[in-house]
Amino acid sequence: MSLLKPLTKFLKYLQTREIVRVNILWYATLLHATWGILVLYSADSLGSTPLAILAELFPGHIRLGLWLLGVAALSLWGLFTPRNRRLRTLLLLPQQFFLSMSAVGGILAANRGMYADGVARPHLFILTDQLPIILAAIAYAIAVITDNGVNHAVAPSST
Repeated sequence: MSLLKPLTKFLKYLQTREIVRVNILWYATLLHATWGILVLYSADSLGSTPLAILAELFPGHIRLGLWLLGVAALSLWGLFTPRNRRLRTLLLLPQQFFLSMSAVGGILAANRGMYADGVARPHLFILTDQLPIILAAIAYAIAVITDNGVNHAVAPSST
């Protein structure tokens, strides 16, 4: 129970820092759009650890590429949805799922001591390498949870 109070205080603090939430939502949207384009261009990109687990869930590089672009499009729509928190959350959740699965892939690779393409490395090496996608999934979840209904398409004015 003692951990709940500081966590609630931290989430309320983040809710007042709109620019932090806007940045992570845009980052994830651009990340998935870029991954989608790369996957459509070549199946070679499926060997990367964040995409490998998604490739198992959505077999075929064309299918996965289209899913990634679709998730990015839904999130983009969510970013431009004015003042409808419920709809925005529904539009952002698919991207949260994709980020979470990529993060799980990174955690599993670190636990195994082997990247998705079979390259063996020390556990902490892989964890360090995969930490950005793991933290992105956590930050994205916090951004969605602390949504206050402001349009995310543009950064808020500093007035």
